[in-house]
Amino acid sequence: MNLTSFNHYPGGYIVVEGDIDPMQIRAIGSANSPVLTLPLKLLYRPPSDQSSTDLIFTLLTGAVHVALPEGDRIRLGIIDPTPINRFVGATASAGIPEPRDITMTLDPRILDAIERKRVKDVQLYAELQMSVLVWGQAPPYMKPKPTDSPRLGQSLTLSVSLAPVISQSAWIENVLKPSKHGEVRLIEIPFGQISTTPLLFKSMSALEKAERFLKTGDYDEAAGLCRVALEGYFVADDPADPANKKQVLKKEWRKTLGEATYGWLNTILRSIKADTNAPHHHPSAHFSRMDAQMLITITAVVLSYIERQVRTSHV
Repeated sequence: MNLTSFNHYPGGYIVVEGDIDPMQIRAIGSANSPVLTLPLKLLYRPPSDQSSTDLIFTLLTGAVHVALPEGDRIRLGIIDPTPINRFVGATASAGIPEPRDITMTLDPRILDAIERKRVKDVQLYAELQMSVLVWGQAPPYMKPKPTDSPRLGQSLTLSVSLAPVISQSAWIENVLKPSKHGEVRLIEIPFGQISTTPLLFKSMSALEKAERFLKTGDYDEAAGLCRVALEGYFVADDPADPANKKQVLKKEWRKTLGEATYGWLNTILRSIKADTNAPHHHPSAHFSRMDAQMLITITAVVLSYIERQVRTSHV
């Protein structure tokens, strides 16, 4: 247990220790409405300095935030109200930690916003509120009798703060994948004989490497390799330009592909090249898991189409 919470009331303190194992935080459900489960453990301690006081923990609520770069935080979600109904008597011992899973519905849009800014591990901040009823004998000035029943003294809210850190690998395997976040429906693509097409072989090697970066959560690297996969398909628009600033799809393919097809392919591939170059020039620009997966898929499909058209025309 790594946290102790105190709440003062006349005559004593309420003490609760809590902990969340980050390796056991998991998501379940569909892509449209995933649910995150946080395995909370609570250790209740009897009231201090007032032997005649009993406690009843009734309800747990709260919210979870994620720390972002530059000190910002984004709310991951609201914890579903969780009944506790735990009685801690005045003479009770500290006992042992008790498991109490708490759940919250995840918003796919929030996950995407986190993935666009996340660098490596995920720092969570769980701010929990526990409702507590304090029961005991009437105070001395009321001259209570030994036969009097215990009475409700106060209804309190106990705040518990936890800050588990989820490793990048656990975040991907236990949260993103089970929640179906960033999944793209794949289709079978007829690449033909890649080994006999040097340009396509080089491009597909870059895309295979991009897939490996995608699996490890390095989305910027995965997106950047899509740009590498396109390098051989472009030439300088003006060979006389020493800076070679503007590049276009190979001009000899204009006749082979047709003006209309050449035009839209040139537009798509130039857009991919421009977009995937952003992280290399803007430190704050990041790709999410879905961004990277879509870029890999679109790049592979478009390159396959170009190679098929060019190979069929014997250019």
